[in-house]
Amino acid sequence: MNGCEEFEVHIERRMHGALGDAEQSRLEEHLAGCAGCRAYQCAARGAEAGMRARAGAAAAEVDWARIERGIRGGVHASVRMLATAVVTTAYLAGMVWLSTTPSMREARLLRTLPALVVLVVLVAFVAAYSARRLVALADRDEMLETYRALVAANLQWARRMQWAIAAIVALLLYKALTGTAATFDPAVYYGGLALPMAAIWFYLRRVKLPRAEREARDLGLSARGGR
Repeated sequence: MNGCEEFEVHIERRMHGALGDAEQSRLEEHLAGCAGCRAYQCAARGAEAGMRARAGAAAAEVDWARIERGIRGGVHASVRMLATAVVTTAYLAGMVWLSTTPSMREARLLRTLPALVVLVVLVAFVAAYSARRLVALADRDEMLETYRALVAANLQWARRMQWAIAAIVALLLYKALTGTAATFDPAVYYGGLALPMAAIWFYLRRVKLPRAEREARDLGLSARGGR
């Protein structure tokens, strides 16, 4: 860029502490002889002050105690996520054991356990990352933006998962009613898996989704789109 356009960029960079000493010297020399850039600098400072004032006023209206409770709840949710994965793994192992003929129970359980362990490890990694990210928030502005993003993500997740889980429940019930196998009882295995999945669907539909929509409205997000 040439002329005043380059120095206008320098003015913006200096306001945000990103201008080097050499460039700052050139800018001061230019401002001494350019009324247009001096006017631009005054206007930029005024706009920056106005934005800070509006941001401060908006932050003053935020219920920070509620935001902090929500973030702490997110940390607790990460712990519950890991606990749920452990319980689910134990339940799946039980369904494998109960649905398999006695002579083949041990072999089938040993084949299933590696996949269950991988599931727990992956959930543990996600839970640990989420909890660490939430407790490491540096300031209140970041807390608010992170909480808004968390609520929007939860809303989208709940809407998508309710239909995905409904489809899984339907598939499990179909396989429980029509499936045949020589080594295990499909009615016990698939029916046993369908019960907790149906409970999860009910929770998402009746608790999780209404709560996420209510939080989205409270934070000024669109309950329809989550933004």
